[in-house]
Order: sequence, then C-alpha cells, then structure tokens
Amino acid sequence: MQGLPLCQGPSLLDAAFITPLIRLVARVGQMRDTAGMYAGVDIGATKTLIAFECPGGEFIEQKKFSTPSGFDALIDSLREHLHTAMSELQQPLESIVIAAPGTIEGRTLRAGGNVSWSDEDILSNVGEVYGDIPAGLINDAAAAGLYEAVAGAGRGREVVLYVTIGTGIGSSIITDGTLAYDFANSEGGRLLLDWQTGATFEQIGSGQAFVDRYGHHGSQEADPDVWREYGTAVGSGLFSMITVIRPSIVVVGGSMGEHFDAYRKAVQDRVAQCAGELFTPPPIVAAEKPNTAVAHGCITRAREIAGG
Repeated sequence: MQGLPLCQGPSLLDAAFITPLIRLVARVGQMRDTAGMYAGVDIGATKTLIAFECPGGEFIEQKKFSTPSGFDALIDSLREHLHTAMSELQQPLESIVIAAPGTIEGRTLRAGGNVSWSDEDILSNVGEVYGDIPAGLINDAAAAGLYEAVAGAGRGREVVLYVTIGTGIGSSIITDGTLAYDFANSEGGRLLLDWQTGATFEQIGSGQAFVDRYGHHGSQEADPDVWREYGTAVGSGLFSMITVIRPSIVVVGGSMGEHFDAYRKAVQDRVAQCAGELFTPPPIVAAEKPNTAVAHGCITRAREIAGG
C-alpha cells in the first residue's frame, strides 16, 4: 500500500507553520529591540555614581558627581543627572535600585551612616524622573556584596561575607548567591573592638581612620610598615566577624579594597593568630570591582525586581 504523503503541498506548510513562526521571530526581535535599561545608583559619603545596563548587557558608568551634603541638594542632583543620562542613552528604563549607606526600611533611609541626613524617602523624591516602574532602595554594602557573590570574587561560594572599607565600613552576608535580607542592614563597622575606649572597627580600620592616623589617603602610601600596622587593625575587626559568621570566603571592597594587596598578608596573619586552633580561617580576597560593585549590585537587584 502506498504511504500517505507527509503534507498536501507547500501551501499547508507555509500557512500552518512557517508564517506564524516568522511572525513570532519578528515579534521576539521587536521585543529585544525595545527592551529597556536597568539603572543602579550608588550614593556614597563623598561620591555618587549613576550606572546603567543596556539591553545588550553593556555596563555604563554614566554619571559620577560629588555627593551634596544636604538631602534636598542630593535629590536635585539625582533628578538632574538621571534625566540627562536617560536623555543621552535614549532607552526606556525597566527598573531602578538606589543604594545608600545606613539602615534601610522599605523606601526610607532610617539611619544615615556616613551621610548627613536620615528618615527620608529617596524613591518618592526622584520618582518623577523615571516614572511608574519597579524601584527599590538597598543598603550599599548589601548591593556590593550581592554582586561580588553572584558574579565577582565570591561567586560559587556558599556563604560570602562582604566587607566594604571606605569612608566608613559596611558589611553584608550572601548565602548561595542570595542576599540574607534578615541581615541586610548589618553594620559590621560598628563592632566594638576596645571596651575601654569604645573604639569600633570603623574607627580603627576605615579609610577615614587611615587618613586620621597617617595624614593622607591609602593611594599615597608606600611604606610597608604602615600597611602592616593598618592590616593588623583591619584583621582584628574581620576576625570578630568571621568567628561568628564562619563564611566560606571574605571579600574586601571599597576604596581601601583597591589597595588590599598592600595589607593582605597582615590581615591574614592577624586573623590566623586570633583563630589559633579554633578554626581554619577562610580565604580573604579583594573584590573584583571594589569601586563599582555597589552599582553593579543595584543593577543585579533591579533585574530581580523587574523579573528580568
């Protein structure tokens, strides 16, 4: 018996399969062409960075400016720079996440860390620029730690302790690539290291502490003895965190993270000395992007809240 033909003719194949497929491919192409950007804003104590991830995945540091001292002045600058950047890039915005130092509660920065204002709703004040899109506010160390754990120096590790050392000291904990939101406002820099003087980790190990002690920034220091002393101080603070959290790896970022190689050994020696036979210290490494990890982390979080 003669077998049945696979189809009755080219018209059936065209109408039932090829034409809809072509339309679907064209539609997907149009969706890709019109896909928007994700924005991340890093409000630091001294500098503010606005960055975008374009539809093709390109990361663009679009605007960087000195952080104004007052909240109203900051909002005015954010509005201006966001509006200018979005006009220059000519792409719709899918979502935005803003990072700031301090305690975050919903859309509000409750405790301002190293900025001069607090109890302010940042998102509502700049919302007129980006419109009705998903938006979020996050602690700056939490944002940076999220990026470094997912795509940076801590990727592939179960528990990442991220410590940012700049004007102040911030920290975050990421488990299996997910920010531990119960600890999203953790402030490792406030650990008390000297009960007699009340000195905190931030007061002895931050970038500002370095300037106060040695009279200049880390970028101007070449004396190995200075770095050894500073690294010992930083190692003391890190040990206090490590012995409680027991992370798989510690990642050090921020402006002082740029110079981590200069004091890495002193940090490791101090942590090992304090740990003794109690436990084997985890690797302590520099962040892959010490100065832009916050903005990258904001964009990572922006993709999450947009469902991207």
